Amino acid sequence: MMKKVMALMLIMAMGVGLFLVGGVGATSSKPDVTFVIDGQTFKTPAGEPDPYVNNDQRTMVSIRFFANAIGMAGKDVKWSNKTQTATLLRDGNEATITVGNPIMKVNGTSITMDTKAEMKNGRLFIPVRFAAIALGVYFEWDGDRKVITINSKEEVEPIPAFKYVLPGDEVFDNPKIDRMISFFWAKPVGGKFLFRADEFSQAEDAVNYSLKTEINPKINEQIYNATKVLLDENHFVHTAFYEGDPEGSTGSIAVVSFYRNELFARNGQSYFSYSFSEDKVFNLADSWNYSGFSKEVSIVLEVNRLWQDAKDGWVVPFYEQKLRASLMAIFGEKNGEGITDYVVSEYLKDHTDIGYDAKIIRDTKKFGDIKLDYRGTPDNDSPNFYFTIGR
Repeated sequence: MMKKVMALMLIMAMGVGLFLVGGVGATSSKPDVTFVIDGQTFKTPAGEPDPYVNNDQRTMVSIRFFANAIGMAGKDVKWSNKTQTATLLRDGNEATITVGNPIMKVNGTSITMDTKAEMKNGRLFIPVRFAAIALGVYFEWDGDRKVITINSKEEVEPIPAFKYVLPGDEVFDNPKIDRMISFFWAKPVGGKFLFRADEFSQAEDAVNYSLKTEINPKINEQIYNATKVLLDENHFVHTAFYEGDPEGSTGSIAVVSFYRNELFARNGQSYFSYSFSEDKVFNLADSWNYSGFSKEVSIVLEVNRLWQDAKDGWVVPFYEQKLRASLMAIFGEKNGEGITDYVVSEYLKDHTDIGYDAKIIRDTKKFGDIKLDYRGTPDNDSPNFYFTIGR
């Protein structure tokens, strides 16, 4: 049992590379595989579209007839024509999948697929292994025999629902806090951080600088809360202040970066990192010579990776949830939810070329009073996202 449960969880964690069929360049071809569902070889019902291999070399199955094949009632598969979204209900779990979107939600947790959901012949198709994840059934791929086995009777560990929780200040009292964050650069005092403004000073009492709030009135709260949600005993958070050039164009910034451990922090290898402008906004429009971008950016997010080891794939739910929690801490739960979905989607495109051609992407989104600017290219492995708040 445990072996099978872990097998499915490994499938869930992997973003790319587990299961590719069809030759290079195959487009909408029939996969050279056999589907065995609950002990029976699966055959597509007459008049219904067959599974196929899409342009991203992923085996796609109709989610409705996959659901029917494992005994789900028609009422448990709902379709919204307005939003082009399917909602699946099974054993108390809920999954939502939207046409053209590589992100599906399972119990509120975002699961990033390695290709977009597609509409074909009036049916919604997604990669077969993600269909198994969405419906909470056991999946097994036998590469030697080219057989995909689905067992809906096998009990599997459900994907846990994501719930945003802002820890209290007691998080800083953790006995292992010295391995989670360095108070040499910043220390929590009265609901905000005081910073070491002079990075060359070694004095303990030099951690006494309070950030200016003229550009971003919420900067102290945002940094404090983002740091708290990122802290855990198995990772390292670097929160610090870097003074800019008063005579030049470089302003002072505070950073919050999430690392695997302190050694990775010393080498500058973060999962993702935020830069908060303290005294000068960033003119992105002039920097990229594009008038549609903001001239008053105050927060920048750089996403380097959402995985720990290469075998995990491009997006692992744990790191996606850490990113989501930090964005909610900074921008609020509602805006943070939408921002995370957009950021993860664009990050995935950068790493897999899903939906991209060779041209540069310039995009702007609005989330409440937050403007998000993004410039993407197919070879950009560490995309930056630029935020302007209420300006």
